[in-house]
Amino acid sequence: MFTNCPTAIVLAGGYGYFTSEDGPRPKILADIGGEPMAKRVVRLVRSAGFEQIVVVVNEKYDAQIRQTLEDDSLLYAVQPHRVGTAGAVKLALEQTGVETTDFLVTFADMPCWSSQTFQKLHTLHQERRPRLSLVTIPLVSGTRPERYGRVLRDANGRITGVIEPWQLNGKPISATTVNPSLYMVNTRFFWSRYDQLPIWDKGDGHPPERPLQALVPLADPIVEMRLDQIDEALGVNTADELHEVRTLLEKKPAAA
Repeated sequence: MFTNCPTAIVLAGGYGYFTSEDGPRPKILADIGGEPMAKRVVRLVRSAGFEQIVVVVNEKYDAQIRQTLEDDSLLYAVQPHRVGTAGAVKLALEQTGVETTDFLVTFADMPCWSSQTFQKLHTLHQERRPRLSLVTIPLVSGTRPERYGRVLRDANGRITGVIEPWQLNGKPISATTVNPSLYMVNTRFFWSRYDQLPIWDKGDGHPPERPLQALVPLADPIVEMRLDQIDEALGVNTADELHEVRTLLEKKPAAA
């Protein structure tokens, strides 16, 4: 039986790391404003009202992440190798204590979202009851388009898909918004479409993956939440981006 327990999935299964005095350390455990990045994301998700939180980790950093988060209320899903965002969501849903009607998906390396944004997306999704809701941000100066998928639309402005930077191959594309990968998804819809998702081989030596953004062209209706605060969508992949995020968050209130 599906219930309305507010559920969030925090994707923390990447293998990125920064080198410290103690050796390699997962990038999602880098200090952000006095706390590990992943811990900040979990805190903000919980303060937005999500009662059930599943953290997806990989085998390499599993123990280190659990020890750092120090939270017995969290559920964990361990991916044996890189499985893609949809594959990670599947593993997370298989660990849930109750079968939730909908779930939030966010990333542990994107610590700038506010709890208000998480809450607003959840509320909008509950009011409109689409198959999928997603945040979009405008493609303007400062958006860093190389970081995000471009949102595709039909002649009426309806969202029809997302194309990732690596898929563009230098080809120009007309897009005014990008997808920073913050979603609310109907659980029944996810399970009904999972096997239809394409399997992407990026040619980088990793196994093919199932991408969550491939749900977008299968989801009708879609609810879009436009967000002009593009700094909220910053992620951390490099040391320079870590410095950028730290500088940004120093200017924000501690609970933001």
